[in-house]
Amino acid sequence: MEVHIAQNIISAALTAEQLTAIQNNLTELREQMPFLLALSKAQRKKMPKLGNTFKPFVSIAEEVVNQHPQIISPLFSKEEFLRDTKLMRDLVPVYEKSVALTEALNNTIFAAGSDSFVESLEVYAAVLANKDKVPGLEDVAARMGAFFTRKRTKKEVPPAPPQS
Repeated sequence: MEVHIAQNIISAALTAEQLTAIQNNLTELREQMPFLLALSKAQRKKMPKLGNTFKPFVSIAEEVVNQHPQIISPLFSKEEFLRDTKLMRDLVPVYEKSVALTEALNNTIFAAGSDSFVESLEVYAAVLANKDKVPGLEDVAARMGAFFTRKRTKKEVPPAPPQS
């Protein structure tokens, strides 16, 4: 029984030095932004959401604060408002690049996993073909085969209604 499914979506490797450098760079990036928040879903749900529809509204408010500061309450922190709007604008391109990187990582991990699974199926086929010929492969075949056994649950049969 020979099974061969040709698939090689990704062929790459990282050295230990590359992995260390990547991890260090990611740590350094995180350290460059110590203000990043970890909000819970509940916290996010309670907060007003800007969304694309209201981004121009915030820009207009920014213009008003800069052009007509005399109309703004002395209790309103112009500096904090301008700092927040600038931070939002500055972080958007960083976010977009990080999302693109995360998507590429996710796709690469997915492809490497798919390649590994297809190749493992080939190994399993070889184990099955040789389990009676090579000592120790019978146990390996059983361990690998366990992943393909379906656990069927018996449907409970309701008791028959009483006969009168």
